[in-house]
Amino acid sequence: MEVYGEFIFNQNQHAELDRLNHITMAFDPITKEHITNLNLPLNSRCLDIGSGTGSIASWLSAGSRQKNFEVLALDRDGQFLPKQTSADKNLTILKSDICTTPSLGEFDLIHARLVLMHLRDRSEVLEKLVSWLKPGGWIILSELIDTHTTDPLPSAYSKTMKTMWEVLHKTIGTDCHWGNRLSDDLKTLNLKELGSSLHYPPLSNGSPMPAFWRLTWMEMKHHLLTTGGLNIDTYTQAMDTLNAGEVTDLPPGLITCWGQR
Repeated sequence: MEVYGEFIFNQNQHAELDRLNHITMAFDPITKEHITNLNLPLNSRCLDIGSGTGSIASWLSAGSRQKNFEVLALDRDGQFLPKQTSADKNLTILKSDICTTPSLGEFDLIHARLVLMHLRDRSEVLEKLVSWLKPGGWIILSELIDTHTTDPLPSAYSKTMKTMWEVLHKTIGTDCHWGNRLSDDLKTLNLKELGSSLHYPPLSNGSPMPAFWRLTWMEMKHHLLTTGGLNIDTYTQAMDTLNAGEVTDLPPGLITCWGQR
């Protein structure tokens, strides 16, 4: 079975890095605000899962040195993570698949963004992560949730977005609805101080998300047209709409949920 980054999103390293940089620009400010609001104690041990470019792990390490944080950045591929340097004494890079990673000890903070929604065994992974929390430790998870409508006359953009989710579900097991039940799952795992927020990023010209979706659909073009059966004219029109900044549909939103052990 295929997994995220094995074939889809791993054929063109330059395009993939560009794609990840756009999602970083769009969502890092929100993630940083949520983590800052947790008011983590001194000497916290932090785990950043699916670190991608390492932006959040590096921020935790550099921006929180006065709190003496220990930060572990975990990524299955790790090709875009910053190189480990002797100056990064409180940042450790670990190339590993969270699905098969054995216990890494206990953490005051566990963070993952756009990771578990792409895992077939996401529920088991979530239980494992919660078990790694110290008493009083926090877990904070962010996922994209699908907000496409059942409009009887859907736009080319919404048709392409819907096809993308269907293809990702067929190929790697992505569930674009899982984020909707994430708060309930955290509650079931007996976490307290639960909270959540929902952010819809703009798709206007100059904002990072139109570029992110363009790059995503460019990398997925073959899969969208073959596996998904998307019409080439619909695909082209959707790309043109993004390029022109003329999308009027509601985009996927970023839902962030957190809880304390």
